[in-house]
Amino acid sequence: MKRLQRKHGGWDDNMSEVIGQIATVSVVDKDGDVGVTFDDGNGFVFHPACLIPVQKCDGDGGSDTEEDSDDEDVDDKLVPVPSDGEESEEDGEDVNLMQALAGLLLLEALSSQTDPNEEQTFLSAIAQGDVVNVEQMLSRNPNLKDLKHNNIPCLLLAAYHGHVTVLKALLDAGAAIDVTDDKGSSALIIAISADKGDAAKCLITRGVDIKTVNKHGRTPVHTAAIKNMTSVLRLLLDQGCNPNAQDVAGDTPLHDAISERHDEAATILIQHPDINVWLQNIKQFNVMHLACVKGHARAVDVLLSKEPKLVTSAKTDGFMPLHIAAINNHVNEASILLVKGRADVNAKTLNKSTPLHLAASQAYFDMVKLLLTYEADWSVKDDNGNTPLHVCMMGRRTNELFLQLLGLRNLAEDNERIKIANFLIQHGASINDRNKDGHTPITGCDVEHMRDAVSAYAANNKPTVPHRPKARPSTAKVEQEIFTTSKQKCHKCAANIADVRFLPCKHQISCHKCCFKFKKCPICEKEITRRVDKDNHTVESSCVIS
Repeated sequence: MKRLQRKHGGWDDNMSEVIGQIATVSVVDKDGDVGVTFDDGNGFVFHPACLIPVQKCDGDGGSDTEEDSDDEDVDDKLVPVPSDGEESEEDGEDVNLMQALAGLLLLEALSSQTDPNEEQTFLSAIAQGDVVNVEQMLSRNPNLKDLKHNNIPCLLLAAYHGHVTVLKALLDAGAAIDVTDDKGSSALIIAISADKGDAAKCLITRGVDIKTVNKHGRTPVHTAAIKNMTSVLRLLLDQGCNPNAQDVAGDTPLHDAISERHDEAATILIQHPDINVWLQNIKQFNVMHLACVKGHARAVDVLLSKEPKLVTSAKTDGFMPLHIAAINNHVNEASILLVKGRADVNAKTLNKSTPLHLAASQAYFDMVKLLLTYEADWSVKDDNGNTPLHVCMMGRRTNELFLQLLGLRNLAEDNERIKIANFLIQHGASINDRNKDGHTPITGCDVEHMRDAVSAYAANNKPTVPHRPKARPSTAKVEQEIFTTSKQKCHKCAANIADVRFLPCKHQISCHKCCFKFKKCPICEKEITRRVDKDNHTVESSCVIS
């Protein structure tokens, strides 16, 4: 029972005295936790697995199977308790508090049917923001300022609810401002976790320790970053908090902001003069790597402005930001790396895989097209002698493990692989190249319909240009297909689709609205002589939307 109660209202030692007794169900909250009352007026909150349904017999041997129709609907009083997602030991420093509060809220609902004791009344007044009652009870019993509910100090409960007047009353009565729960989280961390900015600012004004660290190495700056509470984040940084503090997982506040894709919080941290953008967490991700994993284009853009050399930062396996963007199919982030960061499109990992290898192996058609647009070499071989065409024909997506275990295939993925293989062949990739095992892309493929489709295409569609490493296709058909089907975002505004091509270089990085903001192509720095749309019509300045 203690184990079940741990995340469902908590354990009270008095619960051991009611094991085996019969009680009446009074409240069931949205999570299924059950509030029960006993004949002596006591009430507790239990995980439903702690309870066995029985019929309560009356004196005549009958049973009470119907509830009184005029009972108050106490369920309407319940306040939803927010959840921060997965409840692991490291994730969400306020998880224990949230669960304790769930029990407290149920006890509030039970208060109309039971006679609450002084402590329950005090805790209920804190939760409801009843500062008058709180002050009156504190004047009668000053020791209530140190009251705990399931090892959660009442100051933290007030911080969670965001009742500033109650916080001030508790502090004026002498409550310790830096008291923590059993995880080391202070009232400041709890207030920020609960999105209670005024409460957090009140605590800071009253002198709370802004540099406190809980048992997981989390600081108030971490919490403000992950909650995107930018006003509190600025206040903490202005008062000297460390923007580079790392928790037990090695994550900095900037890691947290990027992980949640919070543009404003990430920008504030990146622009801080003391920020260290090179710090890695225990997974060896610096903030640029993480931005490419999470698909956070804004962070990629601002990080490149802050530290352009991040574009070449490599993990121990040789993966650079472009490799990470490619294997995650994050086209917008890859575009920024290629255009603004001038990333090497043919950079190799330790096993000599290029971004094109990774995109082809995962069957990401749009990413393959983007990389080929920026002159990716389709002939390069990895450690096993595989070209991108090899890994396309022989690969399986890593997120399809369940299908692989069942011996099944994703037909939609097979179709993508056929499209990518044909596209590579159109650019000059050979179906006759052999890897170190002696296999060609065709003989290495174990799917018959893929082999047949790609072999037929190769036989009937010869490339029109000889194989040249880094050579861009010269046929109008291929250029037009790349241009009309690409879904890159505009490099300037990052909001609209890049649907304008610059001439004579033919690079496509701008939308109609922004295309006249460029005099030179940012990719090749060639002077722009003409701007054309998807139909190859000239874009006039009068057509630009203001």
